[in-house]
Amino acid sequence: MSIYKRKSARARKNGKHRYTVVIDIQGEGGKRIRKAIGTYGTRDEAEQVERSALTARDKGHNVAPKSLTVAQMMAEYLGYCKADPERHTAATIETYTLKSKRYIEPKLGSILLSKLQPATVAAWRNELAATIGRRKKPLSPKTVHNVFGLLHAVLALAVGLEYIARNVCDVKAAKPSKPTTSVHAGTALSNDEIRSLLAAAESTRWHSFIVVALATGARRGELCGLSWCDVDFDARKVRIRQSLSQTKGRIELKDTKTHRERVIGLSAWSIEALRRQRVMQAQERLRAPAGLYTDNGAVFTNELGGRVTPMSATKAFARLARAAGISTMRLHDTRHTAASHLIAEGSDAVTVAGVLGHESATITLSIYSHAFDDAKHEATDRLGARMARIASGG
Repeated sequence: MSIYKRKSARARKNGKHRYTVVIDIQGEGGKRIRKAIGTYGTRDEAEQVERSALTARDKGHNVAPKSLTVAQMMAEYLGYCKADPERHTAATIETYTLKSKRYIEPKLGSILLSKLQPATVAAWRNELAATIGRRKKPLSPKTVHNVFGLLHAVLALAVGLEYIARNVCDVKAAKPSKPTTSVHAGTALSNDEIRSLLAAAESTRWHSFIVVALATGARRGELCGLSWCDVDFDARKVRIRQSLSQTKGRIELKDTKTHRERVIGLSAWSIEALRRQRVMQAQERLRAPAGLYTDNGAVFTNELGGRVTPMSATKAFARLARAAGISTMRLHDTRHTAASHLIAEGSDAVTVAGVLGHESATITLSIYSHAFDDAKHEATDRLGARMARIASGG
């Protein structure tokens, strides 16, 4: 018998018991040792843990390292991520690290992995949902879900390495509700805001960058990673094949977010902006001190020919947005603006996904569902007006 009722003051008050799982393991010299695995709220839960622990023991695996904390397991998980750059980019690892330092480790980091209980995780999850984020508002359900998912992944690795017998994040009571709202599509600039933004950028080196951003819907890193060899002026096309990634420790060219290239058309407006960009580069090359200009074929560059970085583009856009007095400071909203106008012009989800570089049209629909609903309404209005003209003999 390795499951014992645990009497406590709490049990006496509500008439319920908690159940402690204890199993036999083999110590040094073959000595039998009684090892407590944990205490659980129901007998069914305790029996499930007991079966998992006995299976792990019989396979000769470590059931629960005594000294391993959640923070130490997080560090081990991040080490596994770094060893697999195909699945986890440097930017992703930086995001995981930040989420852990900000939301997981302060409350759970010092807890022994073998002692982490569903009730503790549920209480942390509830506290997380009430946490005030950087925008002075409670964290969104999506953020809470993502942070919880990170903890779940860390514990899943611990189970896979057989450090612990089960993942407490799998217990229903510990899980957060899935976000019920659609993915936030960001802010699309109004026509007046587009004009104000372009006017503010007119006399700066960022004007062509913003024009191409609005005309293509390309991601920030894709614009920074663009090279002249990817631009076909005659065919009026651009190939999006790489992205410039910037983390605290490094800047590097890598594949696009979906690891796929795409070719999209360029309007006369964006072609004109790119030609102006080439002229500006040629002028700066002539003005630069001898030997200091770097010509690496980048489209968007600083005064000495180096690629503009994602962070410099973000800061420049915020400055211009403030000067223009528009409603958003986010460079990424140029992408949402482009998408909204594509949809308003009648493009279907597959076409919009192809331009934006989404992995599938399903993602496009989930982000821009409201825009597509508006476009469908406008389409049925036009259809109704056409039928009315036909019916009246017009």
